[in-house]
Amino acid sequence: MDIIGLTILIAVIVGILLIILSGLFYVKKDHVCVFEKLYSFHKVKGHGLYMMMPFFVRRVGNYSSLIERLKFPLKQYDVFLEYQIEDFKVYHYAGHNFKEVLSENLPLKSKEESESYIKETALIYGIKIQNIILKDKANPQSQI
Repeated sequence: MDIIGLTILIAVIVGILLIILSGLFYVKKDHVCVFEKLYSFHKVKGHGLYMMMPFFVRRVGNYSSLIERLKFPLKQYDVFLEYQIEDFKVYHYAGHNFKEVLSENLPLKSKEESESYIKETALIYGIKIQNIILKDKANPQSQI
């Protein structure tokens, strides 16, 4: 085997190794990933190292499985919210913009409407609400 043939063989082996390694996915602890196969939902995977078919399967979402906390300071009251994503597929395909939707629409609502709106929006996004606290700015001792 001459030098050109050996060079081509090494290049092919390195290329094959790069393609195989591009199919490795690592999901961090306390995270969940959503995978698509040929541009449609494939599966949801938790913590670990996974080998997927390169070019056919791709990771499209990476979300925390821990309880998240939000604070929205509004004119009359502050909203403190604790939530956890329950259905990662629903959350991903609903637009995974739960925080933005709440921040855009909450200022227009009263306390009761805000609480109801948060719960309805959470259902749409596959989210479980752990705790909602609405504190009045005029009377900090009161909360709903």
